[in-house]
Amino acid sequence: MRVSVVNLAEAIDTAQRVHSLAVDEVRGVLDPIFIEDLLLVQPQRDHAWAVADIRSRYYHRNKCPLSLADCFLIAHALIDERAIATSDPPLAEAARGEGTVVTPLPDRSGREP
Repeated sequence: MRVSVVNLAEAIDTAQRVHSLAVDEVRGVLDPIFIEDLLLVQPQRDHAWAVADIRSRYYHRNKCPLSLADCFLIAHALIDERAIATSDPPLAEAARGEGTVVTPLPDRSGREP
C-alpha cells in the first residue's frame, strides 16, 4: 500500500486540529505503519498538473468541496494506475468521474460513498 506525502500531511493535520491529538501521539500511531506496511510517495510535476485540472473541473465550495489533498490522491491514483479507499462522498464522486476504482469505506454513521 502507498500514501502520498500530501495526504499524510492532511491526516496529521486532521488528527491534531480536529481531534486534538498531540503530535507525539499521532506520530506514535503512524510511524510504525510506514516501517512495515506503507510506502510514502512524493508528488511530481505531472501530479501537480493533474491536481489543478481535476480541482478546476470538480471543485465547488458547497456541492463538491474537494481539498487539494483530495485532488492529489486522485492524481496519484490516475497516474500510477491505483485504486483509492475513502469514506468522503465528494472525493469518491470525483475519483469515479475520472475513472479511478474506489473502495468505499463507511463513515461514522456506517454510510459508504
